[in-house]
Amino acid sequence: MRRKERLSFQALVKDEKEKIMNNQEELDKIYDKIEERMELVRNPKKHA
Repeated sequence: MRRKERLSFQALVKDEKEKIMNNQEELDKIYDKIEERMELVRNPKKHA
C-alpha cells in the first residue's frame, strides 16, 4: 500500500473509531457480542 493510501486509510479507521466510541448504542452492541462470545467459551457444549 502506498504511503498516501495508508495514511488516508489510517485516518478513515481513526474517524470510524471515534464515531463508534461516541455512540453509546454501538458500544452496547459491541459489548453484547463480546459477552455472547465469552459465554460460549466459558460453557462449551458437550457432544455425544
